[in-house]
Amino acid sequence: MMALDEGCFASPQTGTHQIAVSLGTVENLNVSIRQNWADVRGDWQAIMARFQTCPFQDTRWKDAWFHTGGSSRNACSLFVVLHEGPDLVGVLPLYKRQFAGHNVLAWQGDDVNDYCVPLLAPHLQKALSSEACEEILRRVAQHVGGVHALLLRGQPTLVRGGQNPFAHIGNYQDTGIAHYLLLAGPWQPFYAALRGKNTRRRLSQKLRKLKNHGTVRFKGLRRTDDRLKALDLMLTWKANQLDERGSRNPFRTLRGEKTILTRQLEAVVGKPESCASVRLYGLFVGDQMIAGFLCLTQNGDFSVLINAYDKEAYSEHSPGQLLLVQTMELATRAGMTSYDLMRGDEPYKREWVRDHTILKDSVVPLTFRGKALKKLHHLIQSGKRAALQRPRMMAFLHAANRRRGRLVRFFSEGKGRSEAL
Repeated sequence: MMALDEGCFASPQTGTHQIAVSLGTVENLNVSIRQNWADVRGDWQAIMARFQTCPFQDTRWKDAWFHTGGSSRNACSLFVVLHEGPDLVGVLPLYKRQFAGHNVLAWQGDDVNDYCVPLLAPHLQKALSSEACEEILRRVAQHVGGVHALLLRGQPTLVRGGQNPFAHIGNYQDTGIAHYLLLAGPWQPFYAALRGKNTRRRLSQKLRKLKNHGTVRFKGLRRTDDRLKALDLMLTWKANQLDERGSRNPFRTLRGEKTILTRQLEAVVGKPESCASVRLYGLFVGDQMIAGFLCLTQNGDFSVLINAYDKEAYSEHSPGQLLLVQTMELATRAGMTSYDLMRGDEPYKREWVRDHTILKDSVVPLTFRGKALKKLHHLIQSGKRAALQRPRMMAFLHAANRRRGRLVRFFSEGKGRSEAL
């Protein structure tokens, strides 16, 4: 097949209709490629209405990803469409991009999504073999041309309780964990079974003491200005705490610039039509917000993407845990089926929820350079796991990150003052 030149990938804003290119049949599935999000969006919504999936596949989330430059000159998007006869049964959102100096075929949004999964009919989750998944992706890579490896990151092994066949292709490694809880009403007996009497009494006491400082309110924010203001406050809290700890900061660079994830969040929160699926809740004392949760809702899933609190305001009253209980109660009373704390293995997640799914990265080298990338990826992930198991090493790395951050900010501020003069 003729390779596609990067320049032929149309912008999602053009609205230009493009004909699908067939890649043949794999396990009775007709496989084709389409390049333009505007052409695929309708089919994407139709399949989402029929098949349950993860919240990062919501069309508004993907709209924001494209709007913030997710598909650019060096990251060309395409959609692999799967049919069984006339029936649309799957869409694989992919893009060719640069990773560590190599061209890779990856899941769209792997730089902003906690979970990266395809849209698949439930029966395909069971019937589609990992060999078929790899064959489909190899054909796509051959068609696109110039791809050194398949690099599929952030793949949950379970999607809505079903197996993810793409999580086990090629050379795969465990690279994370996500914690979630299956909900069942009514709320009070569910809460009593979830947490012990002492925990429930302690949080009730903290809430009563917090009320001594003013009127305590739990609010869902719907006005765009309020949502963007609350998001900015939450990201500031979160970024400052990560910088103080010396952890990786996904919300701003060492120079204080916004990251792709921050721009993505601002784009999706700032759209009024996103209120139904991208929800922002705040815990207030008087007019002061002291904690906030940014949540994604879809098909019965209530997912907490970001939670943050003000360390300088009433932190002794555990505002983050109070807001967690409030949102969990809200989700339960609304008939949601799961409460997902998403990627990360923080202690509070293990305390509050019972179930988990492992996240995997899959690497399939396609060229000699791809083999080198596979070894590099394996080395990086092995190093991360080794560091996490050694508290002294993590303390050293955090301290080094803090020193590096202070130096970068010092010289950036000095350069800024010089330019102002």
